[in-house]
Amino acid sequence: MARSMARRSEPEDPSLSIRRSHTKSRRGCIICKQRKVKCDETRPRCRRCAYGDRPCSYQHDIREGEATSSKPATTPTSTSPALPTTATTTATATPGASSPTDSAASGPSWSANLVVASPVEHATFDLIHMRLLHYAHDHLADLLSIQGDTKAIINIIMDKADQEPYALDQLLALSALHLSSQHQDIPAYSQQATELQTRALSAFNRARCAISDTNYLTAFLFASMLAIHVFYDSLACLEDNLSTFIEKFVEYMRLHRGVRAVIGSHWKQILESQLQPLFYVSELALEVEKLPPGEETAPLANFLKSGSSSTSNSTDACVEALSSVQWMLDIIKLDPTRRDIAIQAIVAWPVVISDDYIEAVYQHRPEAFAVLAYYAAALHRCRDFWVFKSAGLGVVEMIARHIGPFWAEALRWPRKICLL
Repeated sequence: MARSMARRSEPEDPSLSIRRSHTKSRRGCIICKQRKVKCDETRPRCRRCAYGDRPCSYQHDIREGEATSSKPATTPTSTSPALPTTATTTATATPGASSPTDSAASGPSWSANLVVASPVEHATFDLIHMRLLHYAHDHLADLLSIQGDTKAIINIIMDKADQEPYALDQLLALSALHLSSQHQDIPAYSQQATELQTRALSAFNRARCAISDTNYLTAFLFASMLAIHVFYDSLACLEDNLSTFIEKFVEYMRLHRGVRAVIGSHWKQILESQLQPLFYVSELALEVEKLPPGEETAPLANFLKSGSSSTSNSTDACVEALSSVQWMLDIIKLDPTRRDIAIQAIVAWPVVISDDYIEAVYQHRPEAFAVLAYYAAALHRCRDFWVFKSAGLGVVEMIARHIGPFWAEALRWPRKICLL
C-alpha cells in the first residue's frame, strides 16, 4: 500500500477545457456561503465542513427553528430497480459535537486525526443497505481494483460491525458511490453515498482514540476505503475550477496520509493478516528499490535542481515528491499488463509524500503543480478506472495553463502522455 511502510490512450477532448456550469446551492450552510463554495446541504453537517473540520449550521434552519442536529436523513424518491422507491436512513444525532474554528485561512488541518463529524448513535441498517452490501460483495474487486479473493475484507468488516460500524458504513457508501458513477441519472445512489459516508465519519470520530490490537484491521480498511471515496470527490471538483480542485485534493492527500496514523505500529501485523495476499504491491515496491530509477521525471527533476525554477523552500519537498512519482511509475513498469498494479501504485503515492509538499500544493506553488502534472499523467493512463475517469487529462491541461510557458519544456512528458 505504501513505499514508506514496506520500504492509453486517445486524442485530446476539447470539451474538457470548457468549464461546465453547475447549479448554485440555495440552501447551503453558512460556512460554505461565506467561503463562496458549493454546499451539498448534507445534514447535520455538510461534507465540506466535515472534511475541513469546521462548524456547520444553516441560516434558514435557525430562522425557521428547525432542529437540524436531530433531523433524520431521508433518501429522495428513486425509480431505480436496485433501490426501493423511497428509503430513510435511521440515525439519531446527539448533542455535544465539537466546533473547531474555521481553518480556511491556514488550510486543512488533517494529519494524525482524519476527520471530525457530528456524532451519530444507534445507526440501523435496512433493505437498501443489504442490497448495497450484496453489490459490494459481488463487485469489491472492481471498486478497489485489486486481484484476489476479497472475501477476507467483507469478513473482517462484518465480524466487527456491531462494535466498529464505521467500516461497514464506509463499505456501503463506496458501493453506493460506484453505483452513482454508473447510473448518474439516479440521484438516490449519490444521496446514499453521502449519507453513509457522513455516518461512517461520525462513528469513527467516536472510536478513533481506541485503535487497538482488536480493531486495527477494521480501522485500516475504513481509512483505505474512505480515501478512495474522497479521491473520487476531489477529482469531481475539476468541473468547477483549479482552486476548488486543489482545495479538495489537498484534503484528500492529508486524509490518505492519515492512514499511517490510523494503523501506526500495526502495519507488520496487517501484512501478516488474512489480507496478506492482497498486498502484492508492497512486495513490488521492495523490488523496485533494488533497481535504478527510470527517466520519465528526469527533465523536471533537472529543472528543479538547477535552481532556475524557484527560490522557494518548497523545492526540496517537490524534488522528493517527484522522486516518489518516479517510484510509482517504476512499479507500474514491472508489469505493464496489470491494470490493478498501476492503480494501487497511483493510490499509494499520496501516502508517501511529505507534509511540506502538500503545503506547497496548497500554496499553489508552480513547482508543486508541475510535479502534480506528472502524477496526473499516470491517472490519465488508467482512465478506465471508475474513480479516475478523464480527470488526469483535465488536471494536466489546467496546470499547464496556470503555470504558463516557462514550464512548457519541463511538462513535455505528461502532456505527451495525455495526447497519445
